[in-house]
Amino acid sequence: MTDAASAVLLENASATGNPVFYPGGLGVISVVLTGGNVTIEQLGPDNTTWLAVTGALTSSSRSPNNNLAPGQYRAAVAGGATGVWARIDRVPY
Repeated sequence: MTDAASAVLLENASATGNPVFYPGGLGVISVVLTGGNVTIEQLGPDNTTWLAVTGALTSSSRSPNNNLAPGQYRAAVAGGATGVWARIDRVPY
């Protein structure tokens, strides 16, 4: 599910998700996972390379506010992470 205010990257997953459009602006990244790690990535300007927005997240966390550019984002799952939930929510100004 994606709307103007948020981008759901993964819901109860154990593999890297498909790209999801986020409209940009101030946002909070939230991740819940068991084991392994997750990195939030944005598709680079060459439309091929994925650029890390976060480091490898190894525990459930909520980021501080991030000023994110509009574009395609995904949650890259590694190390056997399971039960992964990840999303970006816009912070109203």
